[in-house]
Amino acid sequence: MNLARALAAGPSVLVCDEVTSALDPEIGTAVVELLDELRRDLGLAVVLVSHDLGVVARSADEVAVLAAGRVVEHGPAAEVLTGPRHPVTRELVQCAPGLAAAIGTA
Repeated sequence: MNLARALAAGPSVLVCDEVTSALDPEIGTAVVELLDELRRDLGLAVVLVSHDLGVVARSADEVAVLAAGRVVEHGPAAEVLTGPRHPVTRELVQCAPGLAAAIGTA
């Protein structure tokens, strides 16, 4: 319902903060797929804020990792998630089981 309301105004950018956090995995996957369709079909830019690196790996073109309110690493999603340079990014990636499969490097 909130997604429909947000789209009613015809935005060019949609900010989704933890859009899948309270959903079961099946519904979360459907929401991410819907966002991907909206990006493709409407040319909509989506800013996805998430702690779920699996969702990020499947959906993001670029990733920015924040720590203490500052960007500590930024770049193409596959590059950042497969070769993290900053200690915070490395720690996040290490704590994300199954991330390689989501990226497609497994």
